[in-house]
Amino acid sequence: MIKSSMLLAVGILIAGANAALANCSRSDVDHYLKSGFSHTQIVQLCGAVNKGAAPAPVVAAPHSPIPQTAPVVGANHSQNESVFFKSAINARQVDLFADKIVYTDKACIKFGLEDMMGEKEELCRDVQTSIHFAGLQVIRATRGIPLIQKRELVVQGTINRVLLKPDSIPAKFKQDFFDDFATQPKTINIPIRERFDPEEVAQRLLAKK
Repeated sequence: MIKSSMLLAVGILIAGANAALANCSRSDVDHYLKSGFSHTQIVQLCGAVNKGAAPAPVVAAPHSPIPQTAPVVGANHSQNESVFFKSAINARQVDLFADKIVYTDKACIKFGLEDMMGEKEELCRDVQTSIHFAGLQVIRATRGIPLIQKRELVVQGTINRVLLKPDSIPAKFKQDFFDDFATQPKTINIPIRERFDPEEVAQRLLAKK
């Protein structure tokens, strides 16, 4: 199975000589393959980020919905929009709903004494973040400048975060982890992939209000 995926990735990168796939790096292709996208869908996604290209055709999203409800796909929540957010937000799973967007990534805390490089040990766990469209505001959307300014998409509104599998945290670290973990933060920095413009993602989120 791994060999087949690698061969497909190589095949896609070779095909990347055309304009559609030239916008994707090897890591992008690997991410889409691991997420279950087909060759055709990857070609469409890689072409969609080219600002001069036509909008990508409607593509069925391969991710399974989160357990509580099924993502909404309708007049205002097309499959094409779902594919865009799944591609733009740097998270393991992204689901678009009528009233919110939900994504799963990691929350980390540092603990213990610093090593010789000034670094501490880090503990990370999966977190599900829900951002409601009603009342959503964009505080900052910047592409960032290497070594000068961080890449950011900071939003404010009704935000809920749920720690997945909290029992997996070692007992001696639980207090520190939960002290540092906000379940309803006022603002949050949405992780955006390098080849996407945070301002464009912000505009599409605000259009859902």
